[in-house]
Amino acid sequence: MGEISLPITEYKKQRVITLNMMDEVHQRVDGTARRNFNKNKSRLIAGEDYFDIRQANEIRTLGFARNDGSVPEKIILLTETGYLMLVKSFTDELAWKVQRELVSHYFRVQQEAMVTSSNQLGGIVKGIVNKSLLPIKEQFETQIKALCEEIRFLKSSYDPSGAFVTDYKPIVEFLKDMKIPQKGRRRLVYKCTHRCRRYLLSVGKGNLVRPSRETGRWLYHVDGVNEWLKYEGHAVIAFHMDKLIGQGRLQLVSQF
Repeated sequence: MGEISLPITEYKKQRVITLNMMDEVHQRVDGTARRNFNKNKSRLIAGEDYFDIRQANEIRTLGFARNDGSVPEKIILLTETGYLMLVKSFTDELAWKVQRELVSHYFRVQQEAMVTSSNQLGGIVKGIVNKSLLPIKEQFETQIKALCEEIRFLKSSYDPSGAFVTDYKPIVEFLKDMKIPQKGRRRLVYKCTHRCRRYLLSVGKGNLVRPSRETGRWLYHVDGVNEWLKYEGHAVIAFHMDKLIGQGRLQLVSQF
């Protein structure tokens, strides 16, 4: 476009030029582009090749107000396709040069910027999604690891042919031996059974837990229960008793 500085005009997220701009960059007599437009208007598609703007506020917003504040009756904005169709009638050397410059450095520059922005936005969205899913992924992996450990334990420690071992018994029997009252004991049995098994599996002592062949209940070795009691069991049971009777914590001493 030589020494001519063409102001950037955008409409509906794409770059456009007016008919006057087209005359200016091609160094044509004023009205040349408009004459070609009117002559070939039937071949052009409104909203795709050009926009016919007639609202004064919209024309003013686009920056086409006159010095006295008035605006033209209408403005024709050519898109890239509309410009390329009209410029066909310009066959001189300057027309070819301007056409190449206008397409490469005016219309296409914005398209490339939009592609870059789209790629950047995709990267940002991907990062946000991955970060949001990370806690869920970690929780899922932890659950899978615990499940695999429990399956491994069941495969290695359960002997269906083995006789009942007196050192193994359900948590409820331990609680009975500790004189825990029957009131509210069912909920405590469930909590202790779950937490004791989880603890023993986490410390690699799954061999101290086994299912009963007769009842299917979990049985715990006395050594495993005593270790869990020292770790957290006494506190769990004491909290249960405090809640049950509403007074000072019960001091528990292992009898096993």
